[in-house]
Amino acid sequence: MPDILIGTFQISNQKEMNLIIKTAIEAGVCGFDTAPSYGTESFLGNSISSAIKEGLTKREDIFIQDKIDAKQMYWCKKKGIKSFVLNQIEKLHATYLDALLIHWPFSQYINETWNEMVLMQEKGYVKTIGVCNLDKRGFESMFKKNGLNNVDIVQNEISPLNTDQYNTDFFRSKNFIIQAYSPFCRMNKMITDDVGLKQIASKVCSDIGQVILKWHIQNGIHPIFMSKKPERIKNNLKLDFELSKQQMDYINNMNQDYKIFPISHGCPGY
Repeated sequence: MPDILIGTFQISNQKEMNLIIKTAIEAGVCGFDTAPSYGTESFLGNSISSAIKEGLTKREDIFIQDKIDAKQMYWCKKKGIKSFVLNQIEKLHATYLDALLIHWPFSQYINETWNEMVLMQEKGYVKTIGVCNLDKRGFESMFKKNGLNNVDIVQNEISPLNTDQYNTDFFRSKNFIIQAYSPFCRMNKMITDDVGLKQIASKVCSDIGQVILKWHIQNGIHPIFMSKKPERIKNNLKLDFELSKQQMDYINNMNQDYKIFPISHGCPGY
């Protein structure tokens, strides 16, 4: 699992994707996150394939992560998900996925979907499996209660404004890999205007974005960020500094339980 992954949400064309993927690989990042609802799987597959052909990387050095959306969970009871996942793999010009995650955990479909994902993992189509937008309550009511095992990854919204400490501590105790989407909280003014964050950035000769990514990594969390600007991607990945305990504590204490995407937003009735 790479320390950092690049997200592909809201990338609208192949040219944009090519530039983002090439920039990321050249900067040393080899993990990429997509989903059917993003509409970027084919773009991402084409870009990775081109990078491999150009000799910029090898498939075994790339981490490709895709998801199962609500639509596929709904149809799972009738058709299963194997054919859909194989189609995803084909779109990505791959023979397997490094990770396959449930995007939003709809309880009425979780059993069938998860059991099929486990079978896909056992057959080698996917290396690791997991769930996005899951808290301790959801894990205990949907997974533990129903005897569903093999969770490798949990991906939640985690930022300085939503440290999600309670759930993060719980999942860490289970030895799950923890990923964070929206790590910058879309650079909310409560982040960009924070005097303490500015001071930390100044002391470590970096900017706020770099500080936030480093904060995630030092907390044992794998952040997923997205940018269409090559210079921003390169800059974000210059993390050759360490945050002190005092600096880490300051950011940890910024928490306001502020979320862009409450779980009930994408998973009504959760």
